[in-house]
Amino acid sequence: MKISELNFTELVSSYGENFPMYQILDEVGQVVDQEAISQLTDEELVELMETITWGRAMDERVILLNRQGALCNYAPGGGQEASQYGAVLALDKKDVFAPTYRDVFPGVKFGMKLSQAFLWYKGHYAANQYPEELNMYSPNVIVGGT
Repeated sequence: MKISELNFTELVSSYGENFPMYQILDEVGQVVDQEAISQLTDEELVELMETITWGRAMDERVILLNRQGALCNYAPGGGQEASQYGAVLALDKKDVFAPTYRDVFPGVKFGMKLSQAFLWYKGHYAANQYPEELNMYSPNVIVGGT
């Protein structure tokens, strides 16, 4: 099929059918699925918030390092912490994690050392040498294409 033959409006409108959204909190933090939230303990909710907050703080600090020239490149992931951490929570240690260049926070939560993540952003070869027990690929940098 040629790109010119695609009906993008129709394609996008089908996303809702194929990719339903599951939501516990709305954009302002109000509970919209009481049944789902009642399945989590207070300790689990606190752990989730602490982890997501850590991810945001790490992202903000790494942006500062990048602006100071300490890192060669950095693609911010701010605002995506919940979806990134949720994806990692769905994985077992035997699963393979294939991160993108924005996935420092989930990579660290999956088991990569933070120091190794910084090496990757400095272009150091050792950044891609993971321990055998860490089932993770090097971050993928997508630059475009069709």
